[in-house]
Amino acid sequence: NLKTLYIFHFVLSVIFLLIPRALTSAAWHFELHMAKKRKERSEYTFLQWQAKHHEYAAYEYASWGGSHTEDFLEFAISFALLTCFGILYPPMVFFAFVCHMIEYRLLAHRMVNITCRPIPYGAEGIGMWERVLGLISNIATIINVGVIIVFVDPIRNWPLMDQVLAVIIGEHVLFALKFLVASVVNSTPDDVKAIRIFNNRFQVWLKSAEVV
Repeated sequence: NLKTLYIFHFVLSVIFLLIPRALTSAAWHFELHMAKKRKERSEYTFLQWQAKHHEYAAYEYASWGGSHTEDFLEFAISFALLTCFGILYPPMVFFAFVCHMIEYRLLAHRMVNITCRPIPYGAEGIGMWERVLGLISNIATIINVGVIIVFVDPIRNWPLMDQVLAVIIGEHVLFALKFLVASVVNSTPDDVKAIRIFNNRFQVWLKSAEVV
């Protein structure tokens, strides 16, 4: 079931954090041991410690340090399972919320203490993943209506044509509600708008100062 899936996923996340930590610690102690044998300076600076972690756990695909694609893919799969089938067991939403909050903290720990030194890239939003999550949301709307028709009494005992009609009406109502919410709620928060206006004004001021 979904609860077992989230627990298993959480355990794997912890394991994938411990493996790069063990690899870097082993390499670190081995280098210190060899330096002592050669009677060289056996101290590790913070920059050397970061470089060693980056060597064994870089932020790239198929690495122990994770990657943009793998991190978003995990959450997209969890989001799809929860939105499509969470209606069968509503308390699952709270359990998934707790698991994801813990996993977010684990990812933050991995980025700061294990991956270290990831190359920064500028980005506006989450890119193509916004379209992926939107598509999952639309598919989940249809699946939820179908799940209600199949498993919920008394609708599941209706004649087939009535069930088909209920699916069509239900998904149209839900899509209409989604469109209404999307039109009312602005996609860009007010604080982001304020920051953007401030940055634009500062750039104009900076260019005018350079001309002077």
